[in-house]
Amino acid sequence: MNKKIVVKGLLLFTIMLLQTSISYSQIVKSYGFKIGSTISSIKVKEVQHIVGNSLYVLVLDQYNDQLISPAITAWAKIVDTELLSLEIEVSYLYKGSSNSTDIVITSPDNPDGTGNKEKYKYSQRFEYIQIGINPQIKYNFGGIMAYGIVGPTISYLVDYENTLMIKDKRKDLTFGYNFGLGIDFSNVWKGLFIEAKYNGDFTEFYNFESKMSGSSISYELWNKVFLINIGYRL
Repeated sequence: MNKKIVVKGLLLFTIMLLQTSISYSQIVKSYGFKIGSTISSIKVKEVQHIVGNSLYVLVLDQYNDQLISPAITAWAKIVDTELLSLEIEVSYLYKGSSNSTDIVITSPDNPDGTGNKEKYKYSQRFEYIQIGINPQIKYNFGGIMAYGIVGPTISYLVDYENTLMIKDKRKDLTFGYNFGLGIDFSNVWKGLFIEAKYNGDFTEFYNFESKMSGSSISYELWNKVFLINIGYRL
């Protein structure tokens, strides 16, 4: 079955479940959706390239640049007081990185290059379903509510665009955290709010190690994500 269909179906089911809960239960105080963008990158850690007794620097330049991608979230608040809220959210988002390189243009008459270059851009893109539990501390500024966000996350990898990674070295389930700030404009524009958050992981999502005769290579890859959302309370 197509994983993207499963993801979209899961989000639709989540929204329908929230609607059902709001009708038949007092547990859910409010609910809605968020649409935004992730600005993600991959941090390379614990890089080692050992040949004999010598340690060399291994440069993994394919993870250099940031990747900008869309994100969608369904959310519900199960606690919502004047000073404190507790939000549960389910997000479909992308993590990863991008890079670009210059390719030298050649021709039969100029096999070493014509002097022209063409830029080639590629990305390491990972699609996740992420669940977050977000306590929110509120402060009212003359009718506009500001709030701080901090809480744990669980991310599950559902698909990826990368042919270089070895499946057995990859972790599909990772635990992490997010923190940030939000502004609720509900008293000005009904139901509207914005958020900016940073999302990190407690563990790496890829751990590579290769040992050959007289040498070894090892490194870890960690996700780093900034998330900007525009949300609406239904």
